[in-house]
Amino acid sequence: MLSDQDRPESNDTGAKHPADLRSATRHPSLLLGLIVAGGLALRLPLAFVHGYSADIGGSIELARNIVQKGLPYAYAPSLANPDLGVYPPAYYYVLGLLGAIYQRFFSPHFDRTLTLEVMLKLVPILGDCLIAVILYSLVRRLSSTRTALWVAAVFLLSPPIIYNSAYWGMFGDPLYMSCILLALLAVQRERTSLAWVAITLGVLVKPQAIAFVPLIAWLTLRPVKLGQWLRAGVASGLAASAIWLPFVVAGTLPQAIAALKQTVGLFPVVSANAHNIWYLLTLGKSWFVNDADPLLGPFSPRVMGLIGFGLAYVLALVRLEETRGWPVLATAAYIAFAFFMLLTEMHENYIYPAITLLMATWPWSRRATKLAVVLTFTALVNMVLHDPPLQGSLEGQAYLTLINLTVLNSGINVLVFIVWTGALLWNPTVARAMAARPPRLDPVQSSAKAN
Repeated sequence: MLSDQDRPESNDTGAKHPADLRSATRHPSLLLGLIVAGGLALRLPLAFVHGYSADIGGSIELARNIVQKGLPYAYAPSLANPDLGVYPPAYYYVLGLLGAIYQRFFSPHFDRTLTLEVMLKLVPILGDCLIAVILYSLVRRLSSTRTALWVAAVFLLSPPIIYNSAYWGMFGDPLYMSCILLALLAVQRERTSLAWVAITLGVLVKPQAIAFVPLIAWLTLRPVKLGQWLRAGVASGLAASAIWLPFVVAGTLPQAIAALKQTVGLFPVVSANAHNIWYLLTLGKSWFVNDADPLLGPFSPRVMGLIGFGLAYVLALVRLEETRGWPVLATAAYIAFAFFMLLTEMHENYIYPAITLLMATWPWSRRATKLAVVLTFTALVNMVLHDPPLQGSLEGQAYLTLINLTVLNSGINVLVFIVWTGALLWNPTVARAMAARPPRLDPVQSSAKAN
């Protein structure tokens, strides 16, 4: 996929000018801390801005119920009113902890105050900072300290990431994404059981993490022995059991399962504002097409999306010739993007994992950088054009212009997906080609090798 022109002319630049990168080698922890502090400072003012009202209001209601009635009864409001949001149990653990802190130190009531909204936003804001640290750890083991620091900085400066977490306050996205990245980091370090504990926790935070379970299985279970399979299964089972235990003891597990079943079909539309293939096919009228109605013979859009995603997944795994290194991150990014593009009922913020993983891939080559730039732009446009205050302020011709822009943006996403899929389909070594740039060594390492 990449030609020699995509590679840098030389990879020993650091050895020739060690003073330029000395600080990046000698004090990486300090520099990483400064980068994270800068990302935090950039986000904190947005914590005081009203975010995505419906989601924050639902989180407040859920937190109130957990604190007042107890964690095992967290699913009662969602069962009665699914519009509040239905999430796996680990999500409620975090909400309950936040609610307990608010009740203990601020107010026994759960009125919608600015303080409570800021506290809710601090979770995804701090989650972004944690992700930056994990991305640094992932990339540092594959390349130089300087590259890893750049990856962390670019992620924290990424506009759609800031928009999603700091402005909108999407509570769970950085939480389950952190678990996915920790699973990939554990795979990188050949810690199979830890990888399965991490991905299990991710699934128990938000169900979107399920999309990465087959990838973790492919990376960890193929090359290992039966005993390691069993240990991974036991570790995953123990983690899940510990989280579900309060619900089992209280006898509310059936209630929780009944509520979680409502997540499928909660928004029975082909696209819930996600600029994907379904949004393009309906020319922006995706909310008016039920994804359970037959579309092509007996097949509904929901079934067609699942089939398409399954085929894209198989293609990605077949083309993955390595289970360590850069190609794994590229495959994970493609899977995340395919999830967003092909499945129905997608919301605009569901592209968060794809953008996050692309932030770890852009240093590989110029083409990977261009891909990250394009999708970062379309992700931001997707969120901005569907921001509730903007949508509510437009009417007539202005609103029609907005719809045309959303369709155009979805068209760009579809084109990128087609090109990316085509590259995987026709080039068996595309994953390795995207990683064509050799890892850059730190100056001290380069000098040592020269000596």
